[in-house]
Amino acid sequence: MATTPTTTLNQIVSSLQSIATNHRQIHGFQFGELPDLYTSGVSNPVELWVQVDSIRRTRSTSKYSFTFWIVDSVRRGSDAFTEVYSDTAQIAEDVIAQLRHPDYNWTFINVSEDDDIDITFFNEITPERYFGVSFKAAIQLRKADDRCAIPFITEPTKY
Repeated sequence: MATTPTTTLNQIVSSLQSIATNHRQIHGFQFGELPDLYTSGVSNPVELWVQVDSIRRTRSTSKYSFTFWIVDSVRRGSDAFTEVYSDTAQIAEDVIAQLRHPDYNWTFINVSEDDDIDITFFNEITPERYFGVSFKAAIQLRKADDRCAIPFITEPTKY
């Protein structure tokens, strides 16, 4: 669990990787865009892939929007995709529950800021035949607008 305040994207990604590492059915974590999946592949299914989509900054919060994919592969000729869909949907529910855990100093929300998260099934008919689920959600951090994460060498000129 997050024991120090999370303030950067790197710290969020580190927490997401920790969630993946500690889940018994997730065997890998990747951070990047889904097209990277086709070049690097799923080396050890099931994997959690995470892509940051945007950051929305207000005076008191930073909202990081993500797309999450739980990815598995099915051998050509196999009809195990129903089992893969079932397993990856359950894993997604586990990940969502963990992201909502109160030990993290963030608020986990749908990108539209309600409490519901839509889990969508996908399949990519490639030679690897990737199947699984995806969902979009956001991690919102409370941040004061009077601090800078990267300090200035000199005070900026004020006009």
